[in-house]
Amino acid sequence: MYDSIRCGGGGDELVRAVVKVVVVIHHGGGGTTAAGLKAGCPTAIVPFFGDQFFWGDKVHEKGLGPKPIPVDQLTVETLVNAVEFMLQPEVKCHAMDIARLIQNEDGVADAVDAFHRHLPDELPMSAALLAANDCPNLVQWFFVQIGIICCHICW
Repeated sequence: MYDSIRCGGGGDELVRAVVKVVVVIHHGGGGTTAAGLKAGCPTAIVPFFGDQFFWGDKVHEKGLGPKPIPVDQLTVETLVNAVEFMLQPEVKCHAMDIARLIQNEDGVADAVDAFHRHLPDELPMSAALLAANDCPNLVQWFFVQIGIICCHICW
C-alpha cells in the first residue's frame, strides 16, 4: 500500500489508504492534512517548511491533534505523547465531526462565492486610460459590461 501511494497515487487514493489507519502523522502539507481529516483521522503534524506550521497550528486549535512537533524536536517521547493525545476519544470525535463537514461542503461553490464577495461594485479603470479618452474603446467597454452583468447575476 505504501509503495503505491509513494509512487504517485492521487488524492482519492491517499484518502482511501488513510481510512485504514487510526491516526496520521505527517509533514503538514495542505493536501495531506486534508486527506487525513477527510478520512476522520486525528492528525499529528511534524512541520519543517512553509505552510506546514500553519496547518499544524490549525489542526491543534481545532482539537484534531496535538501541538505540531517541529522536525528538529521529534523524539520517541514527543511521538509517543502525540499518539497518546490522538488516541483520546474526544479527539477522534472532533476528527469525525470535521470529516462530516468536509464531505458535505462544496469547495468550488464556496470559492466562487468568496471570489464574488470580494469583487468591487464597479470594475476599476486605469487613470491613464480615462485621462487619454473620456470613454474606453469599444472592446474595453464590452468586457466591462460583461463583467458587470456576470457579477450582478451571481450576487
